[in-house]
Amino acid sequence: MLYVTDTDMKIYFSGSVSGGRKDVERYLQIILQLKEHGLVLTEHIGDARLDARGEPGLSDVEIHDRDLAWLRQADCLVAEVTTPSLGVG
Repeated sequence: MLYVTDTDMKIYFSGSVSGGRKDVERYLQIILQLKEHGLVLTEHIGDARLDARGEPGLSDVEIHDRDLAWLRQADCLVAEVTTPSLGVG
């Protein structure tokens, strides 16, 4: 349970995309809870329309660079690691 009350906090949530999407409902529930405590930079991880192929229209390099920028902005990181995934790591 989070006890942080800073609503300006930026949160980077990490969950499996290319490793499999079987836990997407779990990701959404976590994201909804995290949103009570700040801005979730990676809210799209909980979108059921996102599949294991990744994000249409973005190359691996573009995703990497964007995610790295988000990580640098984030005040905290929350990772759901049930499904093995190199991207989460």
